[in-house]
Amino acid sequence: MFDQPQQQFFAFDATFGRPLCSVSMLTEAGLGVCYEHQITDAMKVELFAQGRQQLTLRLENIDDSGATSTVDLEGIAYCLATQMDSLFNGSVEIKELSLNANMEYAEMIGRKLLWTGIGESKPQPLVVNTDYTAVEMGPQRIRVFSLNYQNKEEFLQ
Repeated sequence: MFDQPQQQFFAFDATFGRPLCSVSMLTEAGLGVCYEHQITDAMKVELFAQGRQQLTLRLENIDDSGATSTVDLEGIAYCLATQMDSLFNGSVEIKELSLNANMEYAEMIGRKLLWTGIGESKPQPLVVNTDYTAVEMGPQRIRVFSLNYQNKEEFLQ
């Protein structure tokens, strides 16, 4: 599909890497409802299609004032689902990915070496938060998520 997937994801090349939409595009399209989920003007949201029912969402907090923002990512995912398909009645599976979106964040953290010096106690392993209704966005923080949509099949009877 793409010879250089990292360039497609990071949008280095305009012919391959144009995001599907950003916050300004969402607002222009009348999807400003996503602002109800704590997306501020100091945040950048980019969506990339990865499959028929899969999106990759890159969320950037470009604010450098030192304040931490909290975002309802689950609300944004359902907002996007209902805007794409007004009859959406399924579920959304959300996974956090590494910055280049090639592995899950939990797997990356699990592979991380925990260094100890002489006389130091063994550090505690990092805990991955999976509460996507309150995603913490520190200043200048970039986080990447995979959104997989599963629509419930309904048959006419």
